[in-house]
Amino acid sequence: LGDQMPEIEAAHAVTMVMGAPSRAKTVKLREQPSIGEIIGQLRKVEEELPRLAAEDFSGEFAMVARSPWKAGAPPTAAAGWSLTRTNSNLTACGQSLSLRDVLPIFG
Repeated sequence: LGDQMPEIEAAHAVTMVMGAPSRAKTVKLREQPSIGEIIGQLRKVEEELPRLAAEDFSGEFAMVARSPWKAGAPPTAAAGWSLTRTNSNLTACGQSLSLRDVLPIFG
């Protein structure tokens, strides 16, 4: 879970170094959220976590705020958010990395 791309990229880089059968499932949260938005996003993650953990794949997801007129829910409610699979290529590169390749990611 994170609201910045370096957090998401680091999770996938470590998974690639560890190799099979390791999996990474990342959730990109809204950047600079209000306290209410943080609460709503974490409530949605809590709802979705069992489903995500049960799947045998690596994947990237993003939190998307639903339009208030469609959801009828405040930002603090899980119903105010949806978890959407993203089309990023982080997990699709299939390249093997050594620890030497990954260490610069962590500065």
